[in-house]
Amino acid sequence: MSDYKEVTDFVKDAIPTKKRLLWSQLYSFVAKVSEAGYFFTISDSLIGYPLDNTYWCSKNSSGQPCPCGECIKQSYEERTYENCKHNNPATSSFWEQASYLFASTAEEQLTVMLNSTSWGMKNGKKIPFYPYFNKTTFGRVELPSLTKDKIKTLEVVLVAKPGQAVTETCKGDKSLYQIKDLLKQKGIEYKCVENPPYVMSLFSDDDRINKASYLSTGRGILQIISVLFAMRQMY
Repeated sequence: MSDYKEVTDFVKDAIPTKKRLLWSQLYSFVAKVSEAGYFFTISDSLIGYPLDNTYWCSKNSSGQPCPCGECIKQSYEERTYENCKHNNPATSSFWEQASYLFASTAEEQLTVMLNSTSWGMKNGKKIPFYPYFNKTTFGRVELPSLTKDKIKTLEVVLVAKPGQAVTETCKGDKSLYQIKDLLKQKGIEYKCVENPPYVMSLFSDDDRINKASYLSTGRGILQIISVLFAMRQMY
């Protein structure tokens, strides 16, 4: 991870220390959050913006194809740590160092968005991908880098796509307890919210599938009322 330390150290003072947003399994949606101005992401920074969604090789004179393997063929949300780490170490090393810098130099409150409606297939069966996984960049690099000297609170925002089955809520004990336990050891406060109004307002019409089913639940009605109230407060 130290391969790019000189590069990241050079730009670290140009990155705002507050309102930073970490994320996992939500690349496309976090881009909307950033564009709306709610938070500052690594892709908005001087270190992240020029190389966002870009791949390169460490053997540019070998005459061999860039070893990106399956990683480069997939959308960002489909890529796995196993595919990308081993097939493209040059790119992975850079993003690990950049992510460490971005998380470890944040101040006061830090927010992380996690996907609570991510599912996959195994042996022909649908299986849940829980919001927290310790092999993601957030689990391996960013979360361990936090210290109570800089961060007082980490707020977990669970993003659930309307109409899709939820894998875990803030009250769940499937994966989030690992974040709680680590933060407790570090002396950092833990908070968790599910689909706050600003998140709901960013879902596109295409995302709002199965509206009749969603609106029939008390939770769905309350969230829509919250969004309308938040929008009214803006004017």
